[in-house]
This record gives sequence, C-alpha cells and structure tokens, in this order.
Amino acid sequence: MAIAAGLDPEKALLAADDVAYQKRIDDLRAEYKRVGVGGIPTFVFGTEKVEGCQPYEVLVAAALRASAQRKQAS
Repeated sequence: MAIAAGLDPEKALLAADDVAYQKRIDDLRAEYKRVGVGGIPTFVFGTEKVEGCQPYEVLVAAALRASAQRKQAS
C-alpha cells in the first residue's frame, strides 16, 4: 500500500513503529470520538452525518436534505 501511495516502503514501516506517529493517531482518534465520528470518511451536511464510503447519490441526497443548491450546468 505504501508504494501505491507513492511512499518509500521502508520509511512507511519505520513510521508505523514511531511513538510520535502513534501518539498523533491516538490523539486524532480521541478527537474524532469526542465529536461523534465513527467512520472514515465522514461527511457532515447540516446536522446529518454520512459515514464510510458511500455512493455519490447518497452524498447528493444528504446535501440536498441539508438545503444545498444544485449547481447549474454551464
């Protein structure tokens, strides 16, 4: 996966074991939990959350329910 993301595999493995990176991940998880995020990605439209990978149509529907306006084709 590191190579597919354009990363050096050896450096990625070293980073995975780095205490500073692990702390940052733990801090982010705590922050997400505090604000109610349970999945990645999470999209917020007004008061509605859409969690996890979702089809485009699900995101559009949530945005429209939150009073988003469709952009007119140019």
